[in-house]
Amino acid sequence: EKAVNLKKDLAEMQEWMTQAEEEYLEKDFEYKSPEELENAVEEMKRAKEDVLQKEVRVKILKDNIKMLAAKVPSSGQDLATELNVVLENYQLLCNRIRGKCHTLEEVWSCWIELLQYLDLETAWLNNLEERVQMTENLPDKLDAVNDALEVL
Repeated sequence: EKAVNLKKDLAEMQEWMTQAEEEYLEKDFEYKSPEELENAVEEMKRAKEDVLQKEVRVKILKDNIKMLAAKVPSSGQDLATELNVVLENYQLLCNRIRGKCHTLEEVWSCWIELLQYLDLETAWLNNLEERVQMTENLPDKLDAVNDALEVL
């Protein structure tokens, strides 16, 4: 009976991993707005936490199967083989989700950095426009404009 329950737990874990892969990893990387990108970053952070929280369940399954294999080697061996497949798939899922999360965080970071550069550029252009406008009423306008540009 214990072997049957463990087999069922392994199947449920595998099913959960398949769903997690479909939900978190098979989505398109194309984001049309900063809001979509920011939402994707948050979703992937939640996915990463969700997957890592399953680590406790995986460890419990592993320990239970090892104990069963020690007591009943025949049924324990089959379960150990299935467990190895689940462990490999779990590690792969964790690595892929960590990778996608890292990629999205990097893209988001680059987006924020770009916005900061755009703010600096806008401030510089506004400053230039003000200085040029201040020189428009001066008699030697050309020299004043040249001086203002050199200062910038």
